[in-house]
Amino acid sequence: MDFSSVKAALLSLMICDLLWISCIEAKRWRLTEEEDAKLETQLKILNKPYLKSFKVANGDIIDCVDIYKQPAFDHPLLKNHTLQLRPSSAVKNAVSGPSGKGKHELGVKESCPEGYVPIRRTRKEDLRRAKSMLNTFNSKDQIMYSQTAYAIFGWFGDSLRFYGAEALMDVYNLPDGYQKTGCNNQLCPGYVQVSQKFFPGNILQPGRGAIRLRVLRDPSNLNWYVLTSDETVGYFPKEIFNNMADSNQIEMGGIVHTPPSELSSPPMGNGAYPDRWRSACEFKQIGFFDGSVNSHPPTTTAYHYHDAPSLLLPPPSDVRAGCDKPPARQASARLHPSTSDVAARCDAPPVRQVSASLLPPASVAAAGSDEGSARTRDHAFPLTPEEIQRVKATCGIVDQGVGSSCPREGARARGANATSAALMTQPNAPLSSLLFGTASATCGTRGGLLSAWNPALFDCIHDWAGLYSLNVVLRRKADGKLFTVSNIYGPTDTTLKAGFFQELRSIRELSVGVWTALGDFNVLLSVADKNGLPSSAGDILSFREVVNEIGWIDLPISNKAFTWTNGRGIPTLERLDRAFVSSDWVLFFPRSTLRALPRPRSDHSPLLLSAYTFIPSPNLFRFETFWLRYPAIVDVVSNSWSSTVVVTDPVTRFSSKIKGIQSALQSWSAGFSSAIRDQANLCLRWIEWLDRAEEVRVLSVLERNLRPKLKARYEELCLQDEIKWKQRSRVQWLQAGDANTKFFHMKATGRRNRNYIARLSDGSSTLSSPEPIANHLYSFFSNQLGVERAFTDSINLLMIYNDDRFDLSSLHSPFTLDEVKRTVFSCAPEKAPGPDGLPMIFYQRFWNLIKVDILEVFSCFHNGAANLQDINTSWVCLLPKRNEASLITDFRPISLVHSLSKIISKVLATRLQAFMDRLINPFQAAFIKSRLILDNFNSAHILIHHLHSSKERAAVLKIDFERAFDHINWQFLFEVLKARGFGNRWIGWIKALLQSSNSAVLLNGVPGKAFPCKRGLRQGDPLSLLLFILCVDVLFRMLDLAVTAHSISAVGIGNVQLHTLQFADDLMLFFDGSTRSAAAIKIIVDSFSSNSGLKINFDKSYLIPINLPSDQATIVASYFGCTLKDFPLNYLGLPLSPKKLGKADYMPLIEKIDNRLAGWKGLMLSRGGRFFDH
Repeated sequence: MDFSSVKAALLSLMICDLLWISCIEAKRWRLTEEEDAKLETQLKILNKPYLKSFKVANGDIIDCVDIYKQPAFDHPLLKNHTLQLRPSSAVKNAVSGPSGKGKHELGVKESCPEGYVPIRRTRKEDLRRAKSMLNTFNSKDQIMYSQTAYAIFGWFGDSLRFYGAEALMDVYNLPDGYQKTGCNNQLCPGYVQVSQKFFPGNILQPGRGAIRLRVLRDPSNLNWYVLTSDETVGYFPKEIFNNMADSNQIEMGGIVHTPPSELSSPPMGNGAYPDRWRSACEFKQIGFFDGSVNSHPPTTTAYHYHDAPSLLLPPPSDVRAGCDKPPARQASARLHPSTSDVAARCDAPPVRQVSASLLPPASVAAAGSDEGSARTRDHAFPLTPEEIQRVKATCGIVDQGVGSSCPREGARARGANATSAALMTQPNAPLSSLLFGTASATCGTRGGLLSAWNPALFDCIHDWAGLYSLNVVLRRKADGKLFTVSNIYGPTDTTLKAGFFQELRSIRELSVGVWTALGDFNVLLSVADKNGLPSSAGDILSFREVVNEIGWIDLPISNKAFTWTNGRGIPTLERLDRAFVSSDWVLFFPRSTLRALPRPRSDHSPLLLSAYTFIPSPNLFRFETFWLRYPAIVDVVSNSWSSTVVVTDPVTRFSSKIKGIQSALQSWSAGFSSAIRDQANLCLRWIEWLDRAEEVRVLSVLERNLRPKLKARYEELCLQDEIKWKQRSRVQWLQAGDANTKFFHMKATGRRNRNYIARLSDGSSTLSSPEPIANHLYSFFSNQLGVERAFTDSINLLMIYNDDRFDLSSLHSPFTLDEVKRTVFSCAPEKAPGPDGLPMIFYQRFWNLIKVDILEVFSCFHNGAANLQDINTSWVCLLPKRNEASLITDFRPISLVHSLSKIISKVLATRLQAFMDRLINPFQAAFIKSRLILDNFNSAHILIHHLHSSKERAAVLKIDFERAFDHINWQFLFEVLKARGFGNRWIGWIKALLQSSNSAVLLNGVPGKAFPCKRGLRQGDPLSLLLFILCVDVLFRMLDLAVTAHSISAVGIGNVQLHTLQFADDLMLFFDGSTRSAAAIKIIVDSFSSNSGLKINFDKSYLIPINLPSDQATIVASYFGCTLKDFPLNYLGLPLSPKKLGKADYMPLIEKIDNRLAGWKGLMLSRGGRFFDH
């Protein structure tokens, strides 16, 4: 009879009730209309909807079917079956050995996407063939053996129990060009496909190596898995294959059956033994697995049997020399060679057929219930660790001396009512009734773990419990998205934390989809997670190492710093509860927030993780850097800029042209982002199409020329997408072009999440809607910046700076084109733009087009005739100072200034910088070239060590300015400039820049109402930094005069005295600790505050005594109304102390470095992105 013509053998993996594969080719029967209609109905049930399909070499069609809708789940016993994507670690370790003679190259290059598995499409002929086989096997008047040819290798054991089998399968070329194929029968119910690329029906190419297949029972979940060396193909669920407890025989091979009307035996392969890659197929290196998943060769009597030995040709003498002769050619003969003959010497049993069908073993020892396992468990094999744990849990045994850990056996409970929450995890939850969830048992007074979900939204497809975790894999019904949720309850015993950390690592290997791990970790991640010194810095470092290795992202709690309290009078507060998410989670949920809820009963705060897939984006113009990749943008900008603008004022004309550029670019770039995605997908589709076409024919010349162009275009589109996300990330140290799109995307998403304001407190209530929050922001900042404060002129600035004047006339020289160009090209090209939406890269790329207009603005500004209101706008962006920012004062306002106004300020700042070293006292280390921040730290370190070791009495006053830049009085600034010798022209320029400014506060990217500014200096303006330190320099001069007049007793080393160290608004004063000096300092500081507008917050300031009696230190602190503090203190980001520092003191610095390196070492950064040249 004729078979379909192919040049390769087909591998079939399927088990029926007898656990072998039946391969049958029947004649086409003539069916009645009723029978044909039944087959059509059955086909509709068997063939599921598919995402895509492809054809293999033998003509079969493979459909990519939703993994949860594959035919296996039609079986009534699998209605509530939980999909097991991977076997346990014991099975993985058992199959992780060598794969034999090289990895086999499959003939099928297609695979299915994530969440879909390949299923062979059933044809009507398959159903007819199955019907023929079933009728024959069930017919009482037919003798099955007379109609069947067998080729079987196996072994028996009277007392052995087999839990799996393995074999190395080779497929060889056929010497005589024999082109026959077996069938691949997938109609047996219950097989669950898991692999996306390896499936029943895969073609094994002759001469391409061997493939090692194993079928064995997982001792943890009791399913029978089919595995290759590196792939889980599928499994047979325990719900169906649960009747093998008494089996003691393993068989593998195949049968070919013919209809009763044909008397001759069917052809089976070419009848030859495999020799030197010239024959059909073989099984070799056969072995079995015991109950502990240990592999063994056959150790009992092995046999091979075939009822038609005449079909087997004698082996070539040159190949099988030294091996046993082939079995005698006699019908129905059973031969029993020794094990060594079959497995050791010849390494290949005589199973020879074209259709290479590996039969899973008809093995034994399904688990059964816990109650009956003691009766049915084979005594020949020791209990596995998992079985021991199960026995302990069943018998109520609790291990002694294991600290706070509890044995956890995940118990599933279901009810009739759905919980209202979509997903809930709770550590320390008492286990009582549980609806739609998983739980772990409680231990004494301590709670267990509970995870629950809304069954209307999610299906639980897998769950497992560890010693410290309860894990569930959920599938969202709406779109099939997979979520792994790990509920954590870490141990308190330090000796158990190493095992806990290892369990966290192992969860990563089992997680699928997007992943979050949340709960009570019982370990700190940072020294800031406790209101005192941590007990173990080593645990913190180890935990951070685990978090970095896994790639977790720690979500900050938006409204609290700590989650646990011991409830005492002076409480210990710690953040033990937290939520980590994977990078895929952040990309899928770009808006994820974590809030602490009230704790009415527990000493832990419940945490609420909220995740959103959409963040509202304001419809504001922003220049995209990737637009510069399109040559057409030059014409768009040129045409718009050159259009006639009938305005004589240079500033107004420039402003009008900028608005024209914005409008032109918005129109030109509409739909660019979506077009990039669409074009990239189209490029991939056509590249794939050409690749597939090349497999069946020779490509035309046009097609061959098209493919490199498609690839080049795809690379270009990927680069544009990377540039887009780099611009949004604001990462300046890494260049685009090294395939770091995911890294930039993560940085941009993280930055947006950190800066997002969902709610804000006004002091009396919490605002959660955008409009009241925006109104509150406008009211606060318009009152802070938009109201002029009274100026108290009580400081004689001319007397302070009487002998400190310089020739500053060069500051007033006319602006040149080269000067302005140098300034423009010295700016960072992609920093956040202001209200004009144009970053500096726009001015740099189109400099030749716009330079004339810019120079006209500078000329007008130099003459004092420029009205800068149209271009001197800014948006105030709020950056949180801490994770739990809830008040406006918890945010740092940074101004995004209009680009041209920023260029003007930058030019003035560049000129002024040349004089700052002479204008500012030598103890101010900020924003002055040639001065280093470490200079101040080293000075403080040396002086404090000297005072401490010499037993000299002293005190250190650390002063905190409240929102320093916002409170500078403009009139005070103008008086300082005048006293320092700045000319009227320069002061007029400063007045023009300040008095024409107006600002609006950004709320999640949306600007609010604008207001004119009346005081303060804009952080983000290059000139503001220098103007600020000119103002605070006055305080240093006042203190210096007081020290000279002996009103303040300074301290020092020998003849070198030091009383003040400054770094911008960071001020540290040193004095002798006397009340007389304290009183003088208080008078000077208050006078400076009332004149400059700078408000000193003594509540956040503190006094550190050195060798002072405690009562005197208390009196001195009361003069300032500040608190007392002890060393070490954090000064300029480093720990400062006269004593030897411990590891805990360096932890904040270590954490900062670790956070920087975590992003650099992360898997999102490409190899090229990690390389740097120094």
